[in-house]
Amino acid sequence: MTNKNVAWSHSALNTFRTCPKKYWHEKIKKDVPFTESDASRYGKEVHKAFELYIAKGTKLPFGLKQYTPYLEKFKTAKGQKLVEQRIAVTREFLPTGYFDKDVWFRGQADLIILHGAHAVVVDWKTGKYKNDFDQLDLMAAGVFCLDPDIQTIDAMFWWTQGREHTMKSYNREDAKDIWGRFIPIVKRLELAVSTTDFPATTNGLCKKWCAVKSCPYQGA
Repeated sequence: MTNKNVAWSHSALNTFRTCPKKYWHEKIKKDVPFTESDASRYGKEVHKAFELYIAKGTKLPFGLKQYTPYLEKFKTAKGQKLVEQRIAVTREFLPTGYFDKDVWFRGQADLIILHGAHAVVVDWKTGKYKNDFDQLDLMAAGVFCLDPDIQTIDAMFWWTQGREHTMKSYNREDAKDIWGRFIPIVKRLELAVSTTDFPATTNGLCKKWCAVKSCPYQGA
């Protein structure tokens, strides 16, 4: 199997790093069933409600009304609001279509606020508090690629459980170093795709959280 351009995302790359065999079955062979968890379903509902509130002013449903004053700050902030904004970048770090043949990196920002040369990038988090600055780094690097006028970015996770945020700030010069950190693992992914070599790797998800039944470590 060959593929000159392997598109990747933060979550896909995490799957590959955790277990190449799981990546193979989920992303390429696509022979494992997807079962949506209650937590995932709730997360989608929250994201949709927040999207509609900021984009259209739709009132939050009863169970989410407590977030209204927090979202109002984002809604009324100065600048252009982009909700559920897809980010697609070529190997040359240029913007492209999300499903175009030359797409290399894909991401999605729950909210982007553009104000002159500055942008705010927000990712709503409904799960347990966990900082994954790799995700923020990639979102920031992707947004820099979308608009050459953006010089600085504040990217944040906004945690619904604690109603607080964690933030990291970036300058345009940071993008080169961010991409450079991920290119080695992306090259490993590209080699695996070209050789169809996706070995199983035992990890903490094997016992209860992996649906790849053909894996020798499944349930271990």
